[in-house]
Amino acid sequence: MKELLIKQIQDRTKAIIFDCSAFIYLRHADNNPLEKYKDTIGGGNILSLIGLFLTFSFLSKVFYLLENGENKIRKKETATKIRENLRTKFPKLWKNIEPYFLVPNEKGYINETDTFINLVRKLPIEINLGLRELKDTDLRGIWNDFRNKLIHLIVPNGTSFTVTEINRPYQLELFLFKLFNNSNKYPSYFEDSRNNSKAFVVDLFIRDINKILDWLTDKIKSNDFNEKNIKITYEWIK
Repeated sequence: MKELLIKQIQDRTKAIIFDCSAFIYLRHADNNPLEKYKDTIGGGNILSLIGLFLTFSFLSKVFYLLENGENKIRKKETATKIRENLRTKFPKLWKNIEPYFLVPNEKGYINETDTFINLVRKLPIEINLGLRELKDTDLRGIWNDFRNKLIHLIVPNGTSFTVTEINRPYQLELFLFKLFNNSNKYPSYFEDSRNNSKAFVVDLFIRDINKILDWLTDKIKSNDFNEKNIKITYEWIK
């Protein structure tokens, strides 16, 4: 079961990592075939950030389930019972809250903001997202400003860009090696209090998500999680 779970996690995460890496490689490679269209096309920053936040959310929920099993899943049947109780016992109140009362799907609901904060807090120090010292309220704000704004309103309440330390010409193997292994001292998120700006650096965020994937995979292989929770997590993904 461990091997099946690891494959599911790796396949889904690497699909986004590879797509985002392709954006960056094309933009920085010599003889970039997209160069002549630079005034009419983008560079993939927004799409990359959407994909990377979806992936971070996925990994954080996987980690949360591996730690807690079903205890933190809000079940559909539980929500349905609460809904019926509210509707029958408090009809006037129900009219006001009905539009905001969402019943989870068959697999249940896990709070994404909570799982995001949980993973940030428990990552090893060498994975430098630039978020570790922030308060929970600040992390909730970042999740809302970036992930929620991206998903629901297309653009974040912040910015994103790429940084690469590689000199041309670019070779794909060297590019990927540098992307995933270097620049460890630079966080993928930073804030500038001088102009109240905040940003995620896309290529460094790719680096960190790749490191989170490796760290989580190693924890599964090292039996840090019990078999029951591994099975629950695998079934939840499938």
